[in-house]
Amino acid sequence: MGDAYSRVLRYNFSPDELYALIDVIGMIKGLGGLLKNSELLVLPVALRYIHDTFQAFLQESTAHPLRRAHKRKKTNVKNVMLNMRNIGSDYLDGATADDSDYKKMNKKQLLNVVRKYPMRFLPPTHSQIALIRRMCHSIFSPRSSGMQVCNDSSCVLIHSRVCVS
Repeated sequence: MGDAYSRVLRYNFSPDELYALIDVIGMIKGLGGLLKNSELLVLPVALRYIHDTFQAFLQESTAHPLRRAHKRKKTNVKNVMLNMRNIGSDYLDGATADDSDYKKMNKKQLLNVVRKYPMRFLPPTHSQIALIRRMCHSIFSPRSSGMQVCNDSSCVLIHSRVCVS
């Protein structure tokens, strides 16, 4: 098996392409070794970035869709988004979530509010990621109720597919 693969690689690439492929593989291996050697320097930065990005998503990016779901009286979608915030959000000094921010502020205020969360070197757990990912899927899936615009007797999906309710 390995011999056949070796022959395919050897005879299906020109000498220049084979040299470039070997060079790229060597660079990837070198970068992997460099990252492994400097793991103590890179790991805290990567963990901090993951934490900050996760918190920005939960606390900032969901604020506008949460306000929109509240205004349009989509309680299922609103409850799922609030649960997402409760499961994964990290607040300063043990403060709890202020879930009324989407009710009090108008659209421009909501986009310009500065949210503060702790600077930690601790990423979300696998359970938190799995739950929030599943919740996002339940909201944004084309077949979910959150993506449908319902009129009197029929529901039209946002993706322009029609289904009868």
